[in-house]
Formats: sequence, structure tokens, C-alpha cells
Amino acid sequence: MRFEQQLATARQLVPAAGAADREMARVLERADVPALEHVTRLHATLAELIGAPSLSRLHRDIPGFTVRAENGAHAEMKHQKQQMLAALADERRAAPFLAAYDALIRDVVAPNIGADSLHYSAFPTVRVQQPSAYAGIRPHCDAMYDLPAGSVNWWVALTHPLRPCRTLHVESAPGAGDFAPLLPPEGALVRFDGRRCLHFTQPNLSTRTRVSLDFRAVPSRLVDPSSRLARAGYWSVAARDDASGTYAKARAGRVSLYHGFPFTAKPEYDLVA
Repeated sequence: MRFEQQLATARQLVPAAGAADREMARVLERADVPALEHVTRLHATLAELIGAPSLSRLHRDIPGFTVRAENGAHAEMKHQKQQMLAALADERRAAPFLAAYDALIRDVVAPNIGADSLHYSAFPTVRVQQPSAYAGIRPHCDAMYDLPAGSVNWWVALTHPLRPCRTLHVESAPGAGDFAPLLPPEGALVRFDGRRCLHFTQPNLSTRTRVSLDFRAVPSRLVDPSSRLARAGYWSVAARDDASGTYAKARAGRVSLYHGFPFTAKPEYDLVA
């Protein structure tokens, strides 16, 4: 019953479709977008950054790891995971990973959306779902984080093969309730309307850790500069060159807790475009 209650509560927070959502309808439809070269680079730079030979076996590097959720075991496991990922908050050490992410935006995401100027998360949120009886992320929609209408969610798994218990579950359209696991081919991004579509994870009852990235992107003209996220520096900006048709990073945002950093080091630093 608890899951049904969470679902009902989350459903109440889903906003009605606005003009921007209708305008962005094509790219808000869920789709797999191939990006093998870029995903491979993201995997390699993240693994090197956190010193993990195998991301899918990441839990083995956590001292005293256990899949039990009782007796404080989950809290201790979460603490150990945070310490392991603390390198992400180090501007110098994280630079190769961030460069790989910016290249993905420039070469894949921005052309897919097609706007002349694109606001995107200054740093991707890194998700580590280790084997655990803990349920993980409850049903929610990202509108609760004040994302602007028309914003697009992007999700990419850095560990494969995926299984229903170690991936994100998303409904096909707002209110559809037809939740299905995201099982894209290796090296593909998943594009979906995370602002209005409910999504959640299940307990990872497997022997492998799932590491994934998620981030948001939206045409710059749809972003209110006075909004909470804009004022906090949440967005970086990529702009298209009229002559070449290619994109380049035009403005860098500021990495902060808004990008999902529950780490021991303070992850607030200004980025260079």
C-alpha cells in the first residue's frame, strides 16, 4: 500500500501541459539516442576519477558492504559510497569527466533538441545503485524541482547489462501509469519527459551495481533567468554557430548540491566555458 500512496501523492504534483511542453512534444517523447563513443568516454573518465576498475562491481570496494537495509547497515553503506564519490567535488580531478560530459551535450544532446541556444545541467547527477534491499528512489516527477516547462530529461547507464531491478522505471506519458524499465542498448541515452512523467527505482536485488547519469536540458528561451535554478547557476549554456551549425559551450554554470552532490567535500566551484 505504501507504494500506491507514494504514487498518488506524486501524481498530484504533475503539472498540466503548458505551451512550452506542447512546443517541445517531439523531443519529450521517450526515445533511445545512440552515443556509444561519448558514453564509453564518460565511463572511462568516471572509473579513473573514483579509482574503480569495474563500475558494476563498485560495491565490492565499500568496506563492510551489506545488502541488508536494517540495523543501520544502509546508512553506513550510503556513507561509504559518499566518501568514494567525493572526488567528483574536486574541480581539478573531475575536469576530464566534465569535459566528456560537455562533449556529449555539444555533439549529441544539443543537435537532438535543435535549439539555437541550450541550457543544460552544469554537471550530471551520478547515480550509484548498489545491490541492496533498499527501495531507492520513490515515485516522483521532476517538476517538483522547479524545472521549466519544456525541459527534457536524459538518462544514460554506464553499466551493462541492465535488468529491471537495476534501472529506472518510467511511464510512457504523463498519467499513463504504464511503468516500464528503461533497457536501452549499451551506449545509448534515453530521452524522456521526466518533468511530467512519474519515475522510480526498485530494490537492486542483483549482484551488480548500476551506475548511471542523468541531467536536464531545455532551449534557453524557455528559461526564466529569475527562477531559483537559474539564480543558483544550475545551468551551463551551449550555443550553435550559425556558420558551421555546430555547438560550443558558451557559458558555464556553478556546480552545487542542486546537481545531486551528497558528498563529504563541498561541491561548489565555478566552471570555465
